[in-house]
Formats: sequence, structure tokens, C-alpha cells
Amino acid sequence: MVGIATMFSGLIGYAVGHINSGLAKWMYIFLIFGSITITWGVILIITLPDSPSTTSFLSVRERAIAVERVAANRQGIKNRVFKPYQAVQMVKDPMTWILFIMAVSAQIPTAAVTSFASINIASFGFSTLSTQYMLIPGGAVQFFGMLLGGWVATRWPGTRCVVMTVANTICIIGSALLVGLPTENKVRSICSKAYICLVCF
Repeated sequence: MVGIATMFSGLIGYAVGHINSGLAKWMYIFLIFGSITITWGVILIITLPDSPSTTSFLSVRERAIAVERVAANRQGIKNRVFKPYQAVQMVKDPMTWILFIMAVSAQIPTAAVTSFASINIASFGFSTLSTQYMLIPGGAVQFFGMLLGGWVATRWPGTRCVVMTVANTICIIGSALLVGLPTENKVRSICSKAYICLVCF
């Protein structure tokens, strides 16, 4: 979904860049995306069920099957009671900290890169307006890359870590080349074009 959102945000940003009257351009961005977010949030609050047992579009039998599937996966359906011993188990479980470190180490740089993607792309010689539609290839690569990674991990069980490692290694190598190579270097020029596509990978 993030890849699709990146593609559409690039299109909308490019369209807003052609508005030359009324409010400041950045205000239009906030108004458009803010309105979409609020509207979609209200729709989800009204229509999205909070558990399989309260799903209106499933029959009674289908609800029972959905609950059984969740139970078989050792996940709770809904529990509003805080249990201290479960919190202690969570803190003592090494997997909790591995997942925490993995999420933090991945999301912090990802947020920085995606938030300042337009500025990064502008540093390759593109105009401010051009940076908006140059976000579209990155969103497409992210969307299809996630589909491909999910398919590979599903097709060959036990390869999730390999898929994540390969994807992150590609981005690390590309970023290192951009930082380390001189501006006039041809390899860096190629990497800058690849970066536009891989910025959100």
C-alpha cells in the first residue's frame, strides 16, 4: 500500500505544483491528503470489524472458521484484561528484542529517506516540480518488490531472512556508492538514476 500511496502522492504533488493561484502549494498538499486520510479513517471506523466474531459480511459458520484459524495460529481474538505475567514473558523473550531492533533499524532510515526523497532526487539535478513525478518509479518498484519478496518467501518457506537481507543489501550498496563516489563519476550517475527507483524499496 505504501508503494501505491507513493505513486499517487507523486502524481498529486506534480498536479499541485501547477497551481499558481489561491493558497500556498504546500497548503493544498495538506488539505488534499488530510481530507483523504480523515475520510478513509471514518469509513474504516464504520465498516471495519474489530474481530472475526463481529464481522457482518461473514455467516455464522464462516465466523466460527475465522476464529478457529486465529486460535490455531496462537493469536488472541480480543482481550481487554492486562495480564502482568504476559508482559514479563514478552520482556524476557529474545525474539521481542530482535524484532524491536530490526524494526527500529529499518524504519528510522526508511522514514528519513522517504520523507526527504524529493530533496534527495533534487540533488541529482532535477527541478522541484520534476522531483514529484520522479517519486512514481520508486513507488512502483516498492509495490512490485514487496509482491516479489512475498511470493519468494511463500514459494520457498524459510527464506524470509534471505529475502530481507538481499533487499537491504541492494539499498545499502547503492547508498554507499552515492555517498562515496565523486559527483562526476559515471557509476554514481547510474546509481543516482537507480536510487530514484530504489528509494522506497
